[in-house]
Amino acid sequence: MRQTRKYKSRKNEKGKNMNQHIEKAKALRAQVPPAGNCAQTILRVYAAELGLSEEQAAAIAANFGGGMKRGSVCGAVTAALMVLGAAGITDAASVQQFQTAFAQKHDGMLCCADLLKANMEKGGNKNDGPQAACFPHWGNKATLSPGILSDTAI
Repeated sequence: MRQTRKYKSRKNEKGKNMNQHIEKAKALRAQVPPAGNCAQTILRVYAAELGLSEEQAAAIAANFGGGMKRGSVCGAVTAALMVLGAAGITDAASVQQFQTAFAQKHDGMLCCADLLKANMEKGGNKNDGPQAACFPHWGNKATLSPGILSDTAI
């Protein structure tokens, strides 16, 4: 049986892997059209470390984008939780710590619908799709600012 590990926030860490993950996610989202939904982007970034191809990761995460296609929990958060689980971080306190840290960076929000609404209120375009809330959430749509991707980099 796999040993459960504790989640440690990398808020102040400038690790090489985390930066590589963020850069890869940015590149995926910069494609026109974007390479999949928010959940697919996060899972594809970690695919190799999970022993998956990017195509397998995209298929697994396909129905989690857009808050499970119904505005529920953000697909990027859901995919990050999948990655944490695969890394053996499964205890309730660690999972809750990750979700709380994420929500604190986004005005208490975890749901795609709420993130989209906040994006529109901050000048985003509703036609930008769910990725508008995730990438970059607050600010210039061409870059990632301190948005959901960097908050889900594990």
